[in-house]
Amino acid sequence: MRVAEAVAGPNWGSTFTPRIGSEVLVDFIDNDIDRPVIVACLFNGNDLPPFAAGVDSGRNHAGVISGIHSHNLDAGGYNQWVVDDSTHQLRMRLASSTATSQLNLGHLIHQSPHSAQRGHYRGHGFELRTDAWGSLRGGEGVFISTQARNHQGSGVQSTPLDSAESVAQLNAAQTLTDTLTQAATHHTALVSAQAAQAQQQRLQAIAPQQQGHYPGDINGQPALKAHNAGRDLDNGQPVERFQHPFIHLDSAASMAWATPNSTTVFAGGQLNWTTQADSHWAAANTAASVSAHATTLFTHQGGIQAIAADGPVSLQAHTGPLDILADQALTVTSVNGRIEIKAKDTITLQAGQTAITLDGGNITFTCPGQFTVHASRHPFEGGSRQADGLNALPTGVAPPLICIPCLLKAAQQGTPILTGVI
Repeated sequence: MRVAEAVAGPNWGSTFTPRIGSEVLVDFIDNDIDRPVIVACLFNGNDLPPFAAGVDSGRNHAGVISGIHSHNLDAGGYNQWVVDDSTHQLRMRLASSTATSQLNLGHLIHQSPHSAQRGHYRGHGFELRTDAWGSLRGGEGVFISTQARNHQGSGVQSTPLDSAESVAQLNAAQTLTDTLTQAATHHTALVSAQAAQAQQQRLQAIAPQQQGHYPGDINGQPALKAHNAGRDLDNGQPVERFQHPFIHLDSAASMAWATPNSTTVFAGGQLNWTTQADSHWAAANTAASVSAHATTLFTHQGGIQAIAADGPVSLQAHTGPLDILADQALTVTSVNGRIEIKAKDTITLQAGQTAITLDGGNITFTCPGQFTVHASRHPFEGGSRQADGLNALPTGVAPPLICIPCLLKAAQQGTPILTGVI
């Protein structure tokens, strides 16, 4: 027997098959008893509606909940769409009992899946939850923001990728980075031109006035915004679109990352950290900064401090020179111990035109003026020597690094994987 549907067509429309034991309403086409059709299913005293409410129902509302509730053949699981039209408390829920997967929208409350009772308040907005895996995937990019946008009627005035606030913040970050980079370069500090260039390219790729917009019409419709409070299109306001499939995070307030375990951050290209105020890094155990090439510490004002509250401080150059330069005074102090200066070949102490040179077995005093020695005694004894006590520093280079982009390309093409130096 055929079943009437709300919408039906060739390979499109709605599909519903009454379950065995369901009460149905049967009609006959043209009153022909040989042409029956099921036109509806009916509730009865034994088969109650899934969201039954109203007078004498024992529920705490007059029947404001509607929707669809289905269950599998053994009645162990369900799928559900709930629409709650309570005054000032509108909400919807799309749910499946598998892994308790739900999408809750609007005024969030507790409601048992098999009951029409409206429970306690849980929050506002939307909640997407599951006890199994969750995946958010966007082939052309993902934008997550806490910046609010005005709406007019039932429509939102802004575009989905409107990230004006974060673009302004990234512009400020770029200006700060450029200013400090110029100051560091002026003081001969080593900077990364590639990192600065990568930051600028990312900004250009999301800024709508540069490359972050649609290049032309989309399916015959201009990709332009309208003038404020009008319908005419504004050629100076293109619809935003990320040039590359970025993940873009933007917060109107603070942002926090927290986990009781480990966190891994990896960039196959450049990694930029910029703060308009202060940066603070803390580690309960060891903090290590390792680079395959060069490392630079530069401060424009305020100085640099290296302090070990308990333990030694070591400054080493294994294969090159070590320079300590100061425009003003340089003070070396040992509060409770001694100061040792050792060299394999020569030590020279010079102030102006006066110098003391320790070279092998010889000591040379050089001065253009008077040489004065104050002491109660001046004993001069025979020659002697002392072992230098210098330990050899480790040498060598790091093993070749793996080219991550090469690995990804080889994996996609199914070609042999080679290692190479970045």
